[in-house]
Amino acid sequence: MEFTIHKGLKLRILSYKVSQIREIWYMESFIVTPEGKPDTAAEHFSCEIFLVSYVDCSWMAGREAPEDTQYQLVLRQFSVDVPCQDYRTDSFGRQVGCHLKSPNIDFNTTVYALVVGWSNETSVQFLDALFILNDYEILEPPRNIDLNYSSTDLEITWEKPKTHDRSGTHCFIYSININGNITGGIKGNSYRTNKLPLNENVNVSMRAKWDLSNGCSKNRKWSRWSEPHIFEYFSCVIYDISSMKFSWNFGTEVPGDTRFSLILSKKKMKITCQDYQTDYLGRQVGCILRSPNVSFERTVCVDLVGHNNKTLVRSIRGCFKPNDLVILDPPRIHVSYNSTDLEMTWETPKTHSNVSEHCFIYGININEAIIENIKGKSYITSRLHLNEKLQISMRAKWDERCSSNNKWSGWSDRLRIGPNSTHFAQNIFLIVLGIVAAALLFFLRFLCYRFQISKRFFPSIPEPAAKLFDHFEENGLSEQNMMEMERRQEDEDCVSLHIMEIPPMEQYVNTMMARGCS
Repeated sequence: MEFTIHKGLKLRILSYKVSQIREIWYMESFIVTPEGKPDTAAEHFSCEIFLVSYVDCSWMAGREAPEDTQYQLVLRQFSVDVPCQDYRTDSFGRQVGCHLKSPNIDFNTTVYALVVGWSNETSVQFLDALFILNDYEILEPPRNIDLNYSSTDLEITWEKPKTHDRSGTHCFIYSININGNITGGIKGNSYRTNKLPLNENVNVSMRAKWDLSNGCSKNRKWSRWSEPHIFEYFSCVIYDISSMKFSWNFGTEVPGDTRFSLILSKKKMKITCQDYQTDYLGRQVGCILRSPNVSFERTVCVDLVGHNNKTLVRSIRGCFKPNDLVILDPPRIHVSYNSTDLEMTWETPKTHSNVSEHCFIYGININEAIIENIKGKSYITSRLHLNEKLQISMRAKWDERCSSNNKWSGWSDRLRIGPNSTHFAQNIFLIVLGIVAAALLFFLRFLCYRFQISKRFFPSIPEPAAKLFDHFEENGLSEQNMMEMERRQEDEDCVSLHIMEIPPMEQYVNTMMARGCS
């Protein structure tokens, strides 16, 4: 069939009648619409090919289709009908998709698709469509991706995606993702780049799509990304000003008895590594060159060669400027206060040679608030609170004008300080001392009251005169006798002997006479 009929047909019938005078032409028009309730036919029909030979078709139930509507799909090519056997359903249980595995049809020839439906409530209209499956094929990613590293260049090679037919290499366009940097519009079977830092792990993935300009397909969709391919190669860092540390990893496939030779070369000068590092299997995985006699501003090359009697171990050559691989040490900090202002000064990081201070950029961490891209050798801030305790650290990195290495150094040791911390400590000491003194005085007062300590150390002075007068009044003595006894009161020592117990008057007078008291 060369056309679809689900929207109806418009027929025009042309006829003529021959008379004796002339020919008379007649034309009549007819519009034929499919049976069924309007808007009950399937909608948004589409098909795609994936995994080379799997066909997946989908549609939506008609807007006016009852909930019990069911649909069926048949693909027809020439005299071959391919009914669907694997349906998908929606939340109402209606069939809205179909999966066909390797159908017996030609993907490059027009296919007629018919979706019919039925319901117990009403008649359902049908949907038909014409298309070429090849125009809807979703490609797979490229196959057999291989990475080859030579010097500072990375070469990527691959094979074209597998398709249902033998489409040529010219039918595909590729996109490559290298460490998050995507490059598109690539044709052919290889790609080379030299924009790779020595110490950066290379993570590569690819995808493909049809080239529309060559008429191979009308599908504009990209394939999914391939699995990432990680290239294992060696790296180098420079620490402690002039020590070079190399490391490499060729995977567990390398035999344990493999031995490597690392040679650092510049023009006619060659330096062979003598200090190798090994992993838990005893394989060499690193090397340290201490203070090699090379210029850090000029390019040097490294050759890493593997030796094994059983298998071939690939060799690697890389070239770089040592100055681009230097890991800086954090600066040394000095801090001073001026009222509520904090002033920081520091020394430039130590390097292999005398480097101008404009070659460094700094980051400052004050109580977890990070300030970056600071230049110079000092920094002043006034956004501080009195008595606030501070934790300060710094880090440094190269300015891009002096090195391509943009990695930060580690943070320096934290410097813990606080504005007016001496006065604050003195105030705290005085407050604590006052509280302790008040508590001690309260405790001593409690002891004196509880055990009558004050009366033991400071006894009261006796007052015998008042006792005597009370005694005289009780015994009815005359005023004359009381006056006489008042004169005798002056001898306090004599009277005090009888303060606790006063004897009868006659006995008292005799006793006083016997003791010579007048």
